Amino acid sequence: MPSKKSHNAKNKSTKSSLRDLRRNSMEFRDLLLSSRKNYSKGRAYDAVDLQKKALSLGKKIFPRFEDNSVVKAHALLELGLVYSAVCTDFATGDEWTEANAQFKRVLGEAMDIFTARCAEGTLAVFRAEEWWISGGREYQSPVPHTERLGPVDFLTCANMALGCEEPSAATVSKLKYALRFGSSFRASGCVVTLADGIQLQGDVPELVMTNIENVLREHERRVAGGDRNDDFRFSTIPDGQEEARHTGTRLGEMKLSKRKLASDVEKKGLRCCARPDCGKQERQPRQFSLCSRCQWKAYCGRECQKLDWKRHKREECSDEKRIAAEKKEYQEQRRGEETLLPGQIQQFMTVVRYLHAYFLNSPEIKALPEAPFLAAVLPTISGPEDYHKIEIPQLALVWNSFWNMDAATRGPMLRRFATEMASAGYSPESMGGPPFAVALEWNHCYRRGTFAVVEHTSSGTIFLHETDGADIVAYRVKGISQSVQSILDQMKRPLPLHITTTLIPFKGVIVTDGTITDGVRVSPRLQKAAATFASGTKISIVTTLSK
Repeated sequence: MPSKKSHNAKNKSTKSSLRDLRRNSMEFRDLLLSSRKNYSKGRAYDAVDLQKKALSLGKKIFPRFEDNSVVKAHALLELGLVYSAVCTDFATGDEWTEANAQFKRVLGEAMDIFTARCAEGTLAVFRAEEWWISGGREYQSPVPHTERLGPVDFLTCANMALGCEEPSAATVSKLKYALRFGSSFRASGCVVTLADGIQLQGDVPELVMTNIENVLREHERRVAGGDRNDDFRFSTIPDGQEEARHTGTRLGEMKLSKRKLASDVEKKGLRCCARPDCGKQERQPRQFSLCSRCQWKAYCGRECQKLDWKRHKREECSDEKRIAAEKKEYQEQRRGEETLLPGQIQQFMTVVRYLHAYFLNSPEIKALPEAPFLAAVLPTISGPEDYHKIEIPQLALVWNSFWNMDAATRGPMLRRFATEMASAGYSPESMGGPPFAVALEWNHCYRRGTFAVVEHTSSGTIFLHETDGADIVAYRVKGISQSVQSILDQMKRPLPLHITTTLIPFKGVIVTDGTITDGVRVSPRLQKAAATFASGTKISIVTTLSK
């Protein structure tokens, strides 16, 4: 019988080996992610090469990669998607025949793995190297889209592989089996089990099941003697379709989280289709494909890109300096140091656009003394779609009227606004939608008046403000889409600068309401505090606002 010491040494060695394996698996993940990026940019052949490298690497680093690994099946499915793009968009003649044969081969291999795991009852039971919980209690795996591993991949593969086969009694049987599995998995709560017993809960997107049902109906019709229908496989993604992601705790508590999706939306933002007459916006980052020439403007589909090509080529693609400047600004925003993140900028502007439109049409504004003046100088704003008519000087008028309104009057209006915006058609805040409820916080949580700008830092600009109690408070303020420094540099005056603005909280930081003007009536105490700060005497910095 082995000693306790040798048993502990063996366990320690196993854990160390598993840590090394999981660390090395990130190289495999990066290859899959690079392939996906190339695929989304139309570089299908490069994507094929990267997928092949990933499969070769997986065979070397994963001890059970060739033993019906769902990680291998995932990589094969991704390779099948890329071969499908080659067949659809690039290849002709013998090259198309070869690509189509490879498409069917890799999907067939993936289906064999899924079928074997289904037979074992382990398609939703994952090995230690396939899916695990990290030290930070977040799930990880060797693939970029962990939530697809196993059941969702199987259903997707069944749709693709069987949909391309000649209809027969065998394909009908296999499609029915896939539907039964999907229904059973859903009935179980979509629970998956990790090697250490942790259970997580996710979802099967409705579109996946709908597509299989469409394929099944077509195969049954063809087997019964009906004519071929080439349009049967195409379905649209329903509005509001959610991206399922699993999460859980070491105690096995189960829940459905959209936290990562919301984080991705904030960091990267959502692109709108570049065709001016389209108006569609991504539901998740990088959903739309980029123009292969400028690698900047995005389109919701090939048809929109074709319709817009002449305009885009003339007005945007040829303007390399403009494209380069926009890319540079985006990358600076991605760092989130002196400004909000790209997605946060979109969210902030959406909240403000809807809030101002609501405010300008509210009964409360009609009771203000300046209501006739505002009606005379502002354009007609029937809704947020007219907000572009407001010019920068007019924006200051709107904000001034908003802040001048008594909080007791403004509060009920903001509560109605937050309630009505819940049905405005946007995703909920938990999934990256605009946080309309922040307007409720702005009713009492803001700082308005004259400020002394005393220092620009890599994480924002320092504003000094004298409170009603004559205390001096220092705030670190970020810009919205531009750094505060870049805006104030246009004044061409050295620090300290005296300005008038309103500070409000957003996403855990402090920003201005978008209006900055020269300050007036600066108190001697504030002037002295600014001079003292400039001489090197520092005070504590406030980075968030509270009531």
